[in-house]
Amino acid sequence: MAAVLACGESAVLSHRSAACLWGLLDPRSAPADVSVPATSGRSKRVGIRLHRCPSLTPSLITRSRNIPVTTPARTIADLQRVASGVEHRRAIRQAEMFGLDIGHGIEGTARAASLSAGSSCSAGGIACHRPR
Repeated sequence: MAAVLACGESAVLSHRSAACLWGLLDPRSAPADVSVPATSGRSKRVGIRLHRCPSLTPSLITRSRNIPVTTPARTIADLQRVASGVEHRRAIRQAEMFGLDIGHGIEGTARAASLSAGSSCSAGGIACHRPR
C-alpha cells in the first residue's frame, strides 16, 4: 500500500505485485510494480517499478484488501510481458482456481502482445510506456 500511496492518487498496484496480492504468484523480494494512468511524472522511486499507462481506465482498476489494484484480467495481461511462460500459466491456473474473472485477460494477451511489441505492459491491445 505504501508504494501505491507514494505514487499519487491515481496509482494502482500492477504486474507481479498485483499478481501476488491476488494470490496468483508467490511473493518475492523485488521492487513493487505500480501503474499510473499518465505519461509523465516522477520516473524513479526507491523500491518501486513505475509503469505509465495512459490506457489504464477505471474499468481496469478495482480494490483488494482496500488497495487499489489492476483487475485480475489486466494483471494477467500485464504478466505476459514481465513473467516467464511458466509463471504466466501458473497465474492463469491460480486465477481459474480462485474463480477470478480473467476471460478478457486470457483472450486479449496474445493480441495485446502482438500489437504492443516492445512495450512493458499491455491489455486488450493497448500499450503502456516502458518503466524507466
